[in-house]
This record gives sequence, structure tokens and C-alpha cells, in this order.
Amino acid sequence: MEGSLPSRGKLLQQHKAELRVLRTEAKRVCAKAKSKEERAAAEAKYSLLEQQLLQQQHQQLQQLAEAAAADSDVDSNKAEALQAAADAAAAAAAAAAAPNPSSPPNTPTAEKAVLETLEGLSLYKTTEGRKPSKAQRRREKKQQENRERERVFEEAR
Repeated sequence: MEGSLPSRGKLLQQHKAELRVLRTEAKRVCAKAKSKEERAAAEAKYSLLEQQLLQQQHQQLQQLAEAAAADSDVDSNKAEALQAAADAAAAAAAAAAAPNPSSPPNTPTAEKAVLETLEGLSLYKTTEGRKPSKAQRRREKKQQENRERERVFEEAR
């Protein structure tokens, strides 16, 4: 058992713990940074370290999937699960390599697209084409009578 690989579950637990440690260390270093430049440098350094760690973890999962596929005693469901875990790790590595989604987009076209989609939304339902309720008709009648009284009063002055 000296050359055996750990199980997928244990490996994923280990990966999760490694990422948690790296992220807490990154938060600690960023909090200790005195200037914006130091903080930006620390964030860049730790994002690069996180990408490298995710790539390393992806390689480990890929090796585990290949070893499971090579073993004849491993059933196909387990091999598929290992491959799915490796694919998920690859997706996580790709997501870490992608630009930060919380940063504002630099392209004005993206901003325009968002504004155009928001223009079509309405906060309240429209009542176009619907008959007003009895209470609405009473309110409208009362408002009309009040406007008529005010108009007559203004003319009398």
C-alpha cells in the first residue's frame, strides 16, 4: 500500500483544507498591509498561489482518475465519479484564473447592456386593460367631485 493513492473523498477534504488555510493566510496578510499598494501586491501574490494550488489539485485528481481507470477492479461508476471530481477541480482552477467578477466592468457596452435590460423591468404591475375595482371607482369619483368643487371655487373668486 506504499504506492497507493488516497481515496477521492480524503483527497477532496485535503484540498479543501489547503485552500482554506491559504485563503485565511491571504486575508491575514491583506489585513496587515499598511497601504493600498501593499494590499494589491499581497492579493496578486495570493491569487497566483491559489491558482497554482488549484492546478496542482487538479493534477492530483486527474492522476487519481487515471489510476482508477487503469485498475480493473475499480467499477466504472467510481471511475466516472473520479473523472467528475477532476473536471470540477479544472472548472475551479479556470474560475480562479478568470478576472474578479466583483470588479466593475471596463467596457461601456456591458454597462449599456445592463441598463437596457433594466429599462424593461417595472416595479409595479400595470393595470392597463383592466376594469378598476369598486373602491378605485369611488376614489376616482370623489377626486373628480373635489376637482370640480375647487374649479367652481376658483371661478367664484
